[in-house]
Amino acid sequence: MTTTSSFSVRAILQKAREYSKVELERRVEESEMKIKSLEKQLAALMELRDRERALVATLKSLLSPIRTMPPELLAEIFEHAIGDDTHIKDVFRMSQVCSEWRQVAQRTPRLWTGRISVTLDNKGDQWEQAYIDGWKTWLSRSAALPIPITLTLESADIHHDLLEEVLKTASRWRSLRLDFPDHGLTLVRQLAQSGLDSLEEIDLGRTSFIEPLDGVIPSCTTAPRLRKLGMSISSSLPILVPWANLTDLTLHDLLKVSVRTVGWPVLPQARQHNLALNYLRTLSFALCEDAEHFAPFFSNLSAPALQELCLNFGGMCTLERWVEAHFTVFQLQAPNITSLDFQYAELVSDELIAAIRHAPALTHLKLFRCPGFDEGVIDALRYEDGVTPLVPHLHYLVLESMEHYLLDNILASMIATRWWTDATLASRSVPPAVARWTHVELWYDLSGHFLLDEMPSDILKTSTREYVDGDRLS
Repeated sequence: MTTTSSFSVRAILQKAREYSKVELERRVEESEMKIKSLEKQLAALMELRDRERALVATLKSLLSPIRTMPPELLAEIFEHAIGDDTHIKDVFRMSQVCSEWRQVAQRTPRLWTGRISVTLDNKGDQWEQAYIDGWKTWLSRSAALPIPITLTLESADIHHDLLEEVLKTASRWRSLRLDFPDHGLTLVRQLAQSGLDSLEEIDLGRTSFIEPLDGVIPSCTTAPRLRKLGMSISSSLPILVPWANLTDLTLHDLLKVSVRTVGWPVLPQARQHNLALNYLRTLSFALCEDAEHFAPFFSNLSAPALQELCLNFGGMCTLERWVEAHFTVFQLQAPNITSLDFQYAELVSDELIAAIRHAPALTHLKLFRCPGFDEGVIDALRYEDGVTPLVPHLHYLVLESMEHYLLDNILASMIATRWWTDATLASRSVPPAVARWTHVELWYDLSGHFLLDEMPSDILKTSTREYVDGDRLS
């Protein structure tokens, strides 16, 4: 190739010696024109080649399985690819891949129903209208589907145009969370006046409303489907809610209890209607050391599904405000309690027996520093064949940090009446009318007592919890 190229060039040079200068210039000009012509042809061919390549790529993409996928299936893939915390970015990213994906995303309302947080402050910057338009577009694309929403407010200056757009979707809110300071009561009143037809959950946050605005008490009674409520009980302002509908009640600003109260300074008047929490399963109730009238709380509460009840009397020296009748009324309206936990309860023996007796479904009993647990209570728990037993389903007993003044024989004898070995149970012609212990935990070691020598160590235990000034550490 090199020899041929060199020979050709040499031949051209030898022949060119015969040309005049004018002839050489003419031939150079002709060659340059040919080059330009060839370059034009080459550019056209390259353009044609690129167009064909683009056509091939397009045709191949049409043959791709993703292109032949039904829009419904593609929308389902989009839905699974959206993260809970990044759903806004994810939806926008998918809708920017191509026009077809954008159409699928915009025509699939459920992709736009993730939780959103709207800041309602009037900041007055140049992006204000774009911000409003953006949320308006987003809210419109969820069509008529329920949506979860969080409303945030950092100041008292509300952007009313944005609020108006947001409130247009109030009937579609599935859950609502409010995140704003105390001066947001105006907003709460506006929300309460909206039709919250789809609202199932509302979290009022830790806002401490001090007093109603113009005498108007915020109300959630316009939410017929409300099931879950979260709010702060540090507020002195009552908020009307459909209590009977609730399945979950979360009270913020508490430590280890669900309800903490000092009661009423004076005994309240009797109410004609009870507070019905028809789905409540667990209730923890604690009193501050200066608690006064608190017993009416129980007589006004109906909890037919309640299973676990913990009463913490906070180390009070006396329970002079305890009214057995109020608690009995409550227990009659909560007949399914299976776990009863008394802490620091200065109840006398008869009061403690009454509380146990009116819990016929009781399976777990825990007592922590309850001096009323005396010989009378122990005798009431004793089982005898042929005698109707107290709490026949009880099989789990924990006694912690009690005063050690009881005779070992009294407590051991009662425990023994509710325990049988497998062989003993098999030999009985009539099974006992009470459950056999599955767990007995005492505040001191009674395992060596001769009445309990047949109870295994995994059933009869000594409390291993540690205390500092009576408080549990483990």
